Parts: sequence; C-alpha cells; structure tokens
Amino acid sequence: YGFLSGCSQRVRVGNHTSSSLILNTDTPQGCVLNPLLYTLYVHDCIPAHTSNTITKFADDTTVVGLISRGDESAYRDEVDRLLSWCGDNNLVLNTNKTKELIV
Repeated sequence: YGFLSGCSQRVRVGNHTSSSLILNTDTPQGCVLNPLLYTLYVHDCIPAHTSNTITKFADDTTVVGLISRGDESAYRDEVDRLLSWCGDNNLVLNTNKTKELIV
C-alpha cells in the first residue's frame, strides 16, 4: 500500500472545490518523493549479463546491451528478465513511452 492510500483529496480552482476523492494509489505524479521512492523500490533490478547495463534515473529505466556479431540473445534475455521483474514487482511498463534504438 502507498503512503497516500486511503487519504482523500480535492481540487480547488478559484471559488470552486471538487468533491472529495479517496486515493487508492501510491504517490501522485510530480511528488517530490517519487524519485527517491522509485530508486529504493528498483534497487535490486540489475542486469543478468555483463554485456548489458540497466540505468535508472528518476522514474525512468534504460537497458543498454552490447550486440556483437549479430548475437542479440543476451540483450533479448535482459529485456525479457526486465519484463518479468516488473511483473513480479507490480510495475507496468508504459508501452507508449517504451522505445528501442539499435545503433
């Protein structure tokens, strides 16, 4: 459970106040604690192959893999492991923001 779960919130614009909404999620987007909480949550998400790197910043994660002689197996395995790790840790990848770049 998130530290805000069960709390209520309202939005006020000028003299108008919305009805109360009970939160059932973790932290709101833009919360100053989000980068720290994300870092603590994903600290054990590490690469399985020495040819790959997993870089995390704020709430973004990047997998970088060295593909040599056309062998993508270690890189593809790393991506599969990341997907499994996310599933095991109740994280959902935003496929609209997910990109693959091969250089």
